[in-house]
Amino acid sequence: MTSFAESILIQKLSELKITQLSIADLSRWILQFPQKSGSVASVWIQQLRIVNPQRKLMLLFLANDVLQNGRRRGPEFLISFIPVLLEGSYHIAIEGDEECKRGLENVLNIWQERKLYNVEYIQKLRLPLENARKFPPQAPREEPPRRWTYQTAEESAPRGVLRDPSPQPSVLNLPLIARMINGLQNLQQSALADSTVKVPLFPPGGAQEVLFTDQFIHRREDEEVARTEETCMLLAEQNGILAAEIHEQRQLIQMLLVCTQNQKDVLAEKEKMYEENSILD
Repeated sequence: MTSFAESILIQKLSELKITQLSIADLSRWILQFPQKSGSVASVWIQQLRIVNPQRKLMLLFLANDVLQNGRRRGPEFLISFIPVLLEGSYHIAIEGDEECKRGLENVLNIWQERKLYNVEYIQKLRLPLENARKFPPQAPREEPPRRWTYQTAEESAPRGVLRDPSPQPSVLNLPLIARMINGLQNLQQSALADSTVKVPLFPPGGAQEVLFTDQFIHRREDEEVARTEETCMLLAEQNGILAAEIHEQRQLIQMLLVCTQNQKDVLAEKEKMYEENSILD
């Protein structure tokens, strides 16, 4: 077994190809280091942030292979990837093309079918995909530059006044406002759902059994370990859901700031036009 280092993993990720063999080979290498699952998840999301959309999809396929095959060996990778999957889903859904969106949707369907995570958490992972399809980013329209001459300037200016053409007034960013409204609705639904979610806790005797190792070992060790792993998974999923909501709220704050600035610009432009017209009158 070769030793693990983040620099080695970064190098291997840079050499990864979008083929089943290449992904499976790197997945097998990663699965040798379950104790390093936290570092693997951290490097994975760091690389996903900076690569192009096609490689983002490739990193998603790698995570899928690691999570499904690692599940048979223990919960380490499943737990470690929970805090980063929502951000990864967001980057792929928003920055990727339709092929990337289909790949993300297929992976999430597989995870739900095979119960890799609970339904509530997978639904959180679907939200960026649903929002991206409801409100796709619109490319700015390129209008041909208007050719200004003395005659057109004279025609466009008020009577008796010659001036340069003024810039077109700002317009409200309607797609952004629609996305913001949808984000508020999603947060409201999340808040209602959270009111019915019960955070899993150890039973009264379970905590003592974990603390007192000797007693724990002598009382059906296999069953207790399985129960502890299941509880850790539930806690990690709940934490992942909370992290997803924090991420959504941060995105919503950014949209609110942009929308507010957009409306301020529109208002300032209209006030300027009003003042200019008042002076001319």
